[in-house]
Amino acid sequence: MKSLKLDHLNITVSSLERSKKFYEELFGLSVREEGNRQTGEPWCILSNGNFSLCLFEDGNRKNPEGNKEYLRVNHFAIQMESNEFVELENKLKDLNVESFYESPVQYPHSTSIYIKDPSGFGIELVCWKDGIRF
Repeated sequence: MKSLKLDHLNITVSSLERSKKFYEELFGLSVREEGNRQTGEPWCILSNGNFSLCLFEDGNRKNPEGNKEYLRVNHFAIQMESNEFVELENKLKDLNVESFYESPVQYPHSTSIYIKDPSGFGIELVCWKDGIRF
């Protein structure tokens, strides 16, 4: 698959507004898309056209070893062209790779499939509609 690109990094933050302001002011990123998950937590995608960062607020996340906030990288996303996306979707079925979030997920500007690697790292496979890229 020759068109693979790193699409974005998704991180958990304790305050979406504080983090959004930090990335906007420091790196000149701007909000391209935002909303709330089904569970109510807010998220946003910040981008400059070449780099995208998805911030997901979860101020209640706790470290399994104690009561400290547990903030982490949630997943990384791999971008691909539509023909490779369909090919990979079939390959996932052939290899019995389980997807989650009722994949594929249809977003306003993209379609995503969410999987985990053997170590449990989350991977989002992204295909942008009509070549749209933030």
